[in-house]
Amino acid sequence: MRILHVIHQYLPDAIGGTEVSTHSLSRELQARGHAVAVFCPVPGQAPGLERDSYEGLPVYRAGATWRDVLGRVRASFGDRALEAAFAQALDDFRPDVVHFQHLMGLPLALVEQAERAGVARVFTLHDYWAICPNAQLLTNYDRTVCAGPKLWLNCARCAAARMDRPLLLAAAPAVATLLAVRSRGVRQALDRMNALIALSAFMRDLVGAHGLPVNKVHLIEHGIQIEPVRRQEPGPSSPVRFIYLGGLAWQKGVHVIVQACRDLDPAQATLTIYGDPRLFPDYVRRLQAEAGPAVRFAGRLERHQVASALATGDMLLMPSLWYENSPVVILEAMACGLPVAASALGALAGRIRDGVDGLLLPPGDVAAWRRALTDLALHPERIAQLRRGIRPIRTLGEQVAEMEALYATVVREVERR
Repeated sequence: MRILHVIHQYLPDAIGGTEVSTHSLSRELQARGHAVAVFCPVPGQAPGLERDSYEGLPVYRAGATWRDVLGRVRASFGDRALEAAFAQALDDFRPDVVHFQHLMGLPLALVEQAERAGVARVFTLHDYWAICPNAQLLTNYDRTVCAGPKLWLNCARCAAARMDRPLLLAAAPAVATLLAVRSRGVRQALDRMNALIALSAFMRDLVGAHGLPVNKVHLIEHGIQIEPVRRQEPGPSSPVRFIYLGGLAWQKGVHVIVQACRDLDPAQATLTIYGDPRLFPDYVRRLQAEAGPAVRFAGRLERHQVASALATGDMLLMPSLWYENSPVVILEAMACGLPVAASALGALAGRIRDGVDGLLLPPGDVAAWRRALTDLALHPERIAQLRRGIRPIRTLGEQVAEMEALYATVVREVERR
């Protein structure tokens, strides 16, 4: 089978959950004998299509003239250069399936192009982009979890805050109309898909509540392929080692655990934070200013370093303030023997069994996190008990087998028409 993945950004230029999971899926599909390639835009690059490879995977990189948030939104309504580049990639690769991983910053017309070419179409709901123009269901103006568009006026307010243009509020009705048109275009694009993939039951239920075609939604959760490194077992008097591994962004709630650990005695517990400090430097400076002696910032990790980093910890912390969908790092941590303390929010609440293989804590509640982490520092045997509750982790092979079956189904569906 020939499978073309379409994504809004790709490795090595961008490293995030969507990019990494797309790459892992692609490599495993390759290993099973399928022909796989990736199509992505390159912001700020002259129009055209270049083909290169990343770790043995062919990548079509299309020049995108936009550079900012406004240009990325505008591209959804149409971009002749990107549409021409995609047509060229379709003609060159001739896929049986186009798997749209993300369409942010890409023309919605790409879906219709694939349909006209007689190619099966699949879309993965990695985040809330299909519902929320901000993609996170988290407001930019007061940083609270959002229930979704309300005549798109709240979305207009969010856009003004996102672009730091308060004067846009005066044009809120016009902006809301534009976002409503965008939403209608997204729904039409999703209607053209043969299948939608939800990575969590939470996402499946949420999109159904927002009117997406639930009859097309298939629940296929992430699996992982990681070689656990032998854990560095602490000595009887060693401190408990908490780890955070992920984006250093406000919505990830890193400040919550930094403040919660500020007064910890380093002889009892430490917190090591792995993440790229360059993306949101002002936020990172705030974190560093708030950190106590038990907190250490260890910088960005490459993918091959993740298992080794997890081997140096006792528990992973995930204090997210938004609806995480299906963070792979939880699976990676548990595969390496680390229970997880996470916010009781979104899909995290369905993935972690409170008191069995981790803890669920109130999102944003520094005092509650401080009490929980201090208690674990004083009673490390409780972490060992949670470790014993970790179940076998779903493998990448299991995920890919389900994907292969879905691809075969949608290809047959298109061929019958």
